[in-house]
Amino acid sequence: MAVDDLFDLVMCLVTDDRTLTERLAARTTNAFGRNPDELAPHFEHDACLESAYRHRGAIIIDATLPPSEVADLIIARTPC
Repeated sequence: MAVDDLFDLVMCLVTDDRTLTERLAARTTNAFGRNPDELAPHFEHDACLESAYRHRGAIIIDATLPPSEVADLIIARTPC
């Protein structure tokens, strides 16, 4: 079921495996991602998702930046 037409704007936050692994390991509110087996499927699927979002015209956000900068980019790209 396609839902693309239900949204005015789609953004895709893209990060590399190292950044995601480091951020998940540093969390104190959730244990997901501390076990490498939990992340392996994500890493395999990630490149396909980014490509699919680009093809659909999504705004790609570099999520390797510090979280506050990612938030600023999202706000800047969101129409008021």
